[in-house]
Amino acid sequence: MIIITTTSAGHLYKAKVMARSAKTYMPDAKIVTCLIEKELHPFDTNASATSDTPEGQAADLRRSTLLKGFEYFDEVVLAKNMGIPNFDKLAFKHSALEFSCILKYYTMIYAMKKYPNEKYFVYLDSDMKVYGPFVEVMSGFENNSIVLTPHRVDPDPWEHFLKDGTFNGGFFAVKRTEDGEKFLNWMTSRLSVKNYIDEEQGLFVDQKWLNLAPAYFDVHILRHHGYNLAGWNLHEPERKQINNIGGAYRVKDKYLRLIHFSGIGIFLERVINDWFPTNKTHPLFSLLDEYKNEWDEMGRSAIKNLPWSYDFFESGERITSETRGKIKYQPELLDRHPNPFAKSNKDYEFQ
Repeated sequence: MIIITTTSAGHLYKAKVMARSAKTYMPDAKIVTCLIEKELHPFDTNASATSDTPEGQAADLRRSTLLKGFEYFDEVVLAKNMGIPNFDKLAFKHSALEFSCILKYYTMIYAMKKYPNEKYFVYLDSDMKVYGPFVEVMSGFENNSIVLTPHRVDPDPWEHFLKDGTFNGGFFAVKRTEDGEKFLNWMTSRLSVKNYIDEEQGLFVDQKWLNLAPAYFDVHILRHHGYNLAGWNLHEPERKQINNIGGAYRVKDKYLRLIHFSGIGIFLERVINDWFPTNKTHPLFSLLDEYKNEWDEMGRSAIKNLPWSYDFFESGERITSETRGKIKYQPELLDRHPNPFAKSNKDYEFQ
């Protein structure tokens, strides 16, 4: 099995936590991480020490903190080195979040070519943590080529996911079959054109496209409460019943496999407190604390504020949201500039 994730440098600490947890329960899996930056430095695990001076030693100490956890990655590949068509234009017109959603599928295509003897490929968002082997995913592959998980599995009247999509794009799995490869190629073809967070156009990156996947491809919908446990489904009766029996977490009577810690510092803590206002001993509180501690262990403080390198022109000028907004509605503007990063915001002001 190949487990894939995508991340910018500023979120590498999350990816390292995810990779270590995956290796804990699936030690034979290979972890392939797509780094969405222009360069690997200062995250190059093969780089030599800086110097023997006190300043150099201090720099090496900081660097060693950054690099902690890289042993859980079997490969780190720069996005620009995966042979993606029109790479610079794709990077230029998208935010970091939007671009990472395209790269999920391109990285899986890359991994299928790089590891021809591997049959099963799983994508995990960097802000996930694995709590058990993916037994049910493998069962889904018995008769299907693609595995998706819904945001929610219990019907309710909330219309939010009419806007965001039925399936969570933070997890999907693909088997090496003709249908699986068609799915990946179809997703990259669509996302290369329409991959925005844009409610007016009815888009929410890859998730609205995933709505169509069961109609077009051989999809197994994994309705397992122990996968993709997240802030948007904690209200479901079964998901609220998390317990630890003999050292193994369960969601009611099913094993906990995967938590999506999306929205920390934004909504997740509030949601947990809202659903368990009188039960501060609920396992979710300790699971969240443990996860945050792992962030710190993996060097969060040293890299959390690193800017995304594709947010800047080659001159160092930051690309404005207005510039990217114009390109969203006038994509033909990119055809005028072979290298959009060599220009400036002024080149797009009066287009």
